[in-house]
Amino acid sequence: LLLLSGDRQRTGLVLDLSVAENLVLPEAARGGAEPVFRGGIMRTAELENAARAAIERFEIRAEPGDPARALSGGNQQKLCVARALRARPGVLVAVNPTRGLDLAATAAVREELRREARSGTAVLLISTELDEVLELGQRIAVLFRGRLLPVEPESRTRAAIGRRMLGEGAT
Repeated sequence: LLLLSGDRQRTGLVLDLSVAENLVLPEAARGGAEPVFRGGIMRTAELENAARAAIERFEIRAEPGDPARALSGGNQQKLCVARALRARPGVLVAVNPTRGLDLAATAAVREELRREARSGTAVLLISTELDEVLELGQRIAVLFRGRLLPVEPESRTRAAIGRRMLGEGAT
């Protein structure tokens, strides 16, 4: 299980660590994994290679050694997504994964989430962006006052979901 936090600055990144270090935090917490870690020791050249690959794949405007704090909000968000997808989790809980991204980056992140789901990862998307939910969701539900209200496949319209968000069917 891996959480892609909805708050990149408070819970998503360690802002004083580098882009590269943030990228491998989940691995480091588990004692490290090849090729970046060997016997629990971080291999600097492999870390830089992994960071450069993520920077290229997710079009993050940064260098591996840059502190996460120095990145724009959109680039911080792309770093969070890169880290989450690098971990290859069995279950990914993605909270507002495209928050702060431009249109091109939003489309790229959504495609990465679809690719991850096709590869077998269970992706639980929690989003305040209704268009994102409609585009990515296979099954949709609304959380209203602590109750989970399913949205039937034939009711997957903005209006029907909006009514659920206002509590229709919660009684």
